[in-house]
Amino acid sequence: MKIYSKASRIYRRYRIFIFLFFLVVFTFIVSYISSKKENIGEIRSKAADPGTKTVCAEAGAGCEFVGTPGLRQAVDAALDGDTILIKKGTYKSDDFVAFDTLGKSRVGTDKCFLNMKGKTLTIKGEGGQSVLFGEGHDSKANVMPFSQRAGLCTGGGNLRIENLRIKEFQKRCLIAVDANIIVKNSIIEGCDEGGIALHGSAGGLFINNYFVTTMGLLPWGSETPVKAYNNIFYYSKAINANCGQTIPPIEFVNNIVVDPELTIGAGWIFGDCPETAAQFKTKHIVYNLIWKENHPCYENHEYCENFTGKIDADPMFIEPVIDPRGMAAWANFGLREGSPALNAGDPSILNPDGSRSTLGVNGGPCAAPDSAACNALAKIPERPTDIPLPTDVLVSTNDDIQNNILPSTEDNTNYSNPGPTIIYIRQTGQPVPTEILLSPVPVKMEVNFTPIRESFTKAIQMAGRRIFIFLITYLP
Repeated sequence: MKIYSKASRIYRRYRIFIFLFFLVVFTFIVSYISSKKENIGEIRSKAADPGTKTVCAEAGAGCEFVGTPGLRQAVDAALDGDTILIKKGTYKSDDFVAFDTLGKSRVGTDKCFLNMKGKTLTIKGEGGQSVLFGEGHDSKANVMPFSQRAGLCTGGGNLRIENLRIKEFQKRCLIAVDANIIVKNSIIEGCDEGGIALHGSAGGLFINNYFVTTMGLLPWGSETPVKAYNNIFYYSKAINANCGQTIPPIEFVNNIVVDPELTIGAGWIFGDCPETAAQFKTKHIVYNLIWKENHPCYENHEYCENFTGKIDADPMFIEPVIDPRGMAAWANFGLREGSPALNAGDPSILNPDGSRSTLGVNGGPCAAPDSAACNALAKIPERPTDIPLPTDVLVSTNDDIQNNILPSTEDNTNYSNPGPTIIYIRQTGQPVPTEILLSPVPVKMEVNFTPIRESFTKAIQMAGRRIFIFLITYLP
């Protein structure tokens, strides 16, 4: 007869239950560890997303790039189609980067805080709390490089900016040369020589933005359309043109413009001289509120027509507090009850709730910045794959070019062999453009200004009647 201890008898009686208990505990631990690994893997996967570069003002979890140096590194690392996410914080620097597109004499500066380098990118901030700060009204205002530096610059490419604040740069908040620009739900403020300057073939869409204590939009380019919808221009010109320039196509709809300054041209669409101001009469300018506190409009300098949907009245902002720097932190540009801007916009444009659009940033589809309607409207166009060539652009292989140098003096000669290189042929005295506009969107091309033969001069324009052949290639 076997005699078991009390502990042994308990174990024999309940061993099945003990086994099941430890099995359950073991299973729980394994499941917990597995879930943690999956979560870590998911986090790593998101962090490694090649389409988004995350920049933070200070080092922290999930920050690939840090501070202003990191912001510039993110631009360098980004590929066409990427998004640069700028987390909330203030980004500033005592230095600058070079920007020599078109030259200083054309764009007013060769120094920028951030050069986008002609890439196709989305730059996205966090609800106006991501600030590119130029310190233009601080003690450094007249010290290099601050006094000669623009904010964000790009030469070529497609750029979409949203939820960003660009503030107090002496040489304009944003300069675009030969680029397609979309700026939405952002704040452009306190830049002394203008808000957004467009040069060459640059154009774009500007929707639901604040332009405060600056000169608004400067469309100094060619025939590329400039479209402004549902913006607020406060103590700021809306559009500023130069006397003698050709005004590009303009769509100016559903905006609020307020500026009680008594200087000629302040607060509205400005042409500087009668001939230029008269061009605005042919542009699409409808459904806007213009308030100059009953001060006159100067017809020899401004656009003064009674256009469709024009409202000349106080918009009745709740608390529009500003100073030369821009908007005060506690400013409230919401509309009071009874505002003439409420549901007074273009009837074809709707608010997010389906009602007739309200003027200014409180109306239109991008009053809901992340809505499908807003994103569809403010979409960067894709670069076409089948590009129609103008008549004076010829396609040929390098070998074909080398073996068929043209002796004639005709402007254009046709090649039959397609290849990766484009050649542009013009007679002496005709300039070789640095960009050729190819429908339906601008495509940046790079000109090799050294002609095919060494006997040809490197100058773009010369006397005489010889023909010069230049290589032109698409930028990636």
